[in-house]
Amino acid sequence: MAPNGDVILNSLQELNQSLDGVRAALDVTCLPQTPYESSDEATRSFFADEGANHVDIQFLSVDDFDKTVRTRDELVEEMGASARNMTLEDWKAAVTSNFSRYDKTIYKITVNMLLLRHLAYASARAAETTLNKRYTHFLYLREDNAFVKPGDSLWLAMQQVHDKTVMVDNHCGAGSKSDKIYLAGREGASVLFSSSLAKHARDMSTWVNWFMQGGRMQSEAWLTHLMTSSGLDVQDNDFHRVELRYIHAADPPCVPQFYFHCTTHPGEIYPKCGEC
Repeated sequence: MAPNGDVILNSLQELNQSLDGVRAALDVTCLPQTPYESSDEATRSFFADEGANHVDIQFLSVDDFDKTVRTRDELVEEMGASARNMTLEDWKAAVTSNFSRYDKTIYKITVNMLLLRHLAYASARAAETTLNKRYTHFLYLREDNAFVKPGDSLWLAMQQVHDKTVMVDNHCGAGSKSDKIYLAGREGASVLFSSSLAKHARDMSTWVNWFMQGGRMQSEAWLTHLMTSSGLDVQDNDFHRVELRYIHAADPPCVPQFYFHCTTHPGEIYPKCGEC
């Protein structure tokens, strides 16, 4: 029996409303590339000039990344079904029936973003052997972060971050904890970024099952649940940061309207973005 026309219309309206936030977050993409040099050499030089002792840049080919994604997805399915005591076929059917088109889109984008975070974290942990160092803290930044008050040293914040602590920004958590920046202790980072590919897959399978049992298909909600359920000390902090975009090559960077108030300093230094 075909569904009622009102049901179809309401579902489409809800989908469009849900996608509005995604569209707003992805707006102001007027330039096809950054108006500054972003080569391997330029990136290394930038971080070295800022005081970095070691800069490691890795480029993943599409084939290598896709292979890793396939391996991860197979593990997610196996672990997800096992955790629910379901056959693989029944678990896949449950996912299909519980995930809307919007949920599937958000999951695909987010799960691969989290995979890249894991790979970067794993690279840093692997470098400990060759560098003969043991990291006590890990700082994760989204690529659009900029600090309005760079003079406020992270060193002071690090004194509050212990082994099982994760510090997050205290703005725009979308009903949970913000996903814009993380300053984590060693154990906190291991939980947040997954200590292995298998652990990353298990975390993603747990997220899928959690969502099907009433959780939210949102990175902020899932990572907040992951951190708190793992017994981490999650602390709010004002990192004095904003999110930037470039909309014209000749103009300075600006803050998208969607994120303009996600800071203590709206309009300070960086203006609100206009039209392309």
